[in-house]
Amino acid sequence: MSFNEINEEKGFVIVKLSKSVTTEFVQIPTRKMLEIGPIDCKDLKPREILNIIKDSIAGRDFTGCIVRLLLINIDPSVYKSLDTSSISSMFSKAMHFEVRHSAGKTVDQVIPSEVVISDILTEFEKFMDKKNLKDKKELLALGKKYLQEVEGEDT
Repeated sequence: MSFNEINEEKGFVIVKLSKSVTTEFVQIPTRKMLEIGPIDCKDLKPREILNIIKDSIAGRDFTGCIVRLLLINIDPSVYKSLDTSSISSMFSKAMHFEVRHSAGKTVDQVIPSEVVISDILTEFEKFMDKKNLKDKKELLALGKKYLQEVEGEDT
């Protein structure tokens, strides 16, 4: 199954051959397929996108479902700054989860849920963690300060 078949019934056909041919469609249960979005991310910051996603799925149960999240008009640098581990955790009960995103109005790229890229501060901390530097604490603090200023956050 693909998302092209999202609203189609699945099943099989019983064909009885005698003087006349009769057919009977027997529907079978399938996993629920859900598409979230498209969410227009034009001029939005990563945190704003996360909040929109949270609001759009509030109260929904994704247990056992196949879920696709569509993000359109998202700047590539903003996409790279998204906390994808937080997004994936919102859909942790889904059987399968994927994000499709595009810098334009049509979705053209699939990012599997197994790819986990955290927000830019977390990624910077992980990067600095792997480095053996003399002034590591000071560089980490300074780097985080600059990143927060660029993101316009006060944390």
